[in-house]
Amino acid sequence: MKQLLVLGGGGHARVVLDAARSSGRIVAGVFDDRPGRTGQTIDGFAIVGDYAGFLGKLHTGIEAFVAVGANDVRLRLASEAPAQWATLVHASAYVAPSAVLGVGTVVMAGAVVQPGAVVGDHVVVNTCSSVDHDCVVADGVHIAPGARLCGGVHVGDGALVGAGSVVLPNIRVGAWAVVGAGAMVRDDIPPAETWVGMPAKRRQVST
Repeated sequence: MKQLLVLGGGGHARVVLDAARSSGRIVAGVFDDRPGRTGQTIDGFAIVGDYAGFLGKLHTGIEAFVAVGANDVRLRLASEAPAQWATLVHASAYVAPSAVLGVGTVVMAGAVVQPGAVVGDHVVVNTCSSVDHDCVVADGVHIAPGARLCGGVHVGDGALVGAGSVVLPNIRVGAWAVVGAGAMVRDDIPPAETWVGMPAKRRQVST
């Protein structure tokens, strides 16, 4: 079994650690930069150091994973660390043989990635979400729990597809856009916009 170093000790990290454990990975250490965390445990896994300690272990050749839920922070940490990034798939998830998963990506319990889908680096396909046939999901995206991407959807870098939302076939969600929880998206979403509702509309920012 392959060993794994995990950076992050919050709630998202707990779910990542569960995916790692279910897939047979040996977690060699968890690293959390918050003061006072070293020496504690998280779901039975030892927190052995902070971010500097994490960087110091990367030369060992052990695979690593950034278990941070915030897309911008996850991508920044991944870009700063010269690691060999792991890809994690929970034992209860399904990934089609023709689907492609990037490095640093996790597919959580009950999630599905269908044939022809291409999922980029450091993506979160969260609990019971689905990425259907021929979708393209760029780097740093978070598909939140229960979200559904229908066939042929494109999601740009760093976007958040909120919990329980549905994106209809062949829609494009721009980079760093946000799809609100429970939304139904039937129109393309430009980059960096937030859309909410059924059907989803751009959320107006009051001035």
